[in-house]
Amino acid sequence: MTRKEQWFSYLFRWEGELDRLPYLITGTVLLGIKYNIDRAIAWFGFNRSWSLTEYFWPGKTIDVLLTSKGEQAFFGTLIAASLPFIWIGVVLTLRRMRAAKLPLWLVKLFFLPFVNLIMFLVLCLFPSRPEVDPFEKHQKEVQEQKEKEHWLHDASEGKLASAMKAILLPLPIAGLFIYFGVMTLKTYGWGIFLGVPFVQGMTSAMLYARSVKRGLWESILVGISAVSGLGFLLFLFAFEGVICLLMAAPIMLALGMMGALLGWALQKTNPQRAESVNIMLAISLSVPLLMGAEWAVLPEAPTFSVTTSVDIKAPPEVVWHNVVSFCKLPPPRDWLFKTGIAYPMYARIDGRGPGAIRHCVFSTGEFVEPITVWDEPRVLRFDVSAQPKAMRELAIVPDANPPHLDNYLLSKQGEFHLVRMPDGNTHLEGTTWYQHHMYPSEYWRMWSDFILHRIHKRVLDHVKVLSERENGRSEGFGIEPRRSL
Repeated sequence: MTRKEQWFSYLFRWEGELDRLPYLITGTVLLGIKYNIDRAIAWFGFNRSWSLTEYFWPGKTIDVLLTSKGEQAFFGTLIAASLPFIWIGVVLTLRRMRAAKLPLWLVKLFFLPFVNLIMFLVLCLFPSRPEVDPFEKHQKEVQEQKEKEHWLHDASEGKLASAMKAILLPLPIAGLFIYFGVMTLKTYGWGIFLGVPFVQGMTSAMLYARSVKRGLWESILVGISAVSGLGFLLFLFAFEGVICLLMAAPIMLALGMMGALLGWALQKTNPQRAESVNIMLAISLSVPLLMGAEWAVLPEAPTFSVTTSVDIKAPPEVVWHNVVSFCKLPPPRDWLFKTGIAYPMYARIDGRGPGAIRHCVFSTGEFVEPITVWDEPRVLRFDVSAQPKAMRELAIVPDANPPHLDNYLLSKQGEFHLVRMPDGNTHLEGTTWYQHHMYPSEYWRMWSDFILHRIHKRVLDHVKVLSERENGRSEGFGIEPRRSL
């Protein structure tokens, strides 16, 4: 076999094993090659720069692909150029896992942002395991079965104590990481919502098995309990409220479970205790480093829009003045607003035409909305120059003020669009353009879009009731409907 064939076989074949030092060196060299290819594509193909730190912000690429059509060609080219490197990374990782005697299905973690960096660090630290002689393997299995039977028969209380220690010991460290990310770096990013729960679940599963091998499902339960305990800790110290913790729970519990799977796989290979401690320390320290890299390349928050519509049995001339300003709404019946989410109460306007100031008063304060387009009775558009908090959090401490309530979800612009239908009635659309500085942005967009739709619906339904009532009264008495301001 020629040297060229040897290199091709080394990089592209998935059979065999790979030790940690060649894995580390190959991965580092390939990153350098990939970086220079991407720089060349950026500079010569798209006349822009490309920084090495952008690899540590995978969410930026995802956000751009989903929200910015102008950048899709650039990032699409980068993704196309990365396909050979993705294949090489997967096959090298498979061989490294095979050498470490880890389950090969864990290679799926290679495709998770942030988690793949943690896994790379684990595989560089975790030693290769030699093949076990069949007789020794049988003896080992017999001994493990005896230990398991002894544990179940004689140490159920000790098992519970071990689980509690595994859940509680990592909590202060995880809490400090979150404090560092939110209060020091002022980021609600991938490091907090992906890195921390993943490492929390993995560390707890490994601590749980520090003396005795554990089963898969009990390791997962410990990992999920550890992430739940972290949420309770944040609630106890009024760092987060109930509603935001419930919103974050699906993604954090899922990542905690994935971390527990990796922790279970690591403990299943029965590493030496010193090795386990070193791996846990290295991975734990990687989280604030990843947060720092994320902070260094934090991009401009993407802008999203939400549109809600309603059909009103009244002409646009009647609907218009109920859009510009409206009287006080009745108390909300929607369960969402009873949780503390801010809801609209009434709107008033100072002036008329572009430059007028609209004030939309919510349960938490006032939106100040300078009018930019006054196209009566078709379009009312406005900017948002000031806004109140998005909600009143449910917490132990009254008037708790989690950091994310300040400027992490920003309304930028709003619009009411009135369309005259063939029958003379009105199709009314309400649109809000907003930004939120929480990542993964598409996950949090799911929640913010849901909330904004409910806010829109409360306003539009109120405008519908007022307009139809006024239109019916005007038609009944044969008088002209009231004109707008």
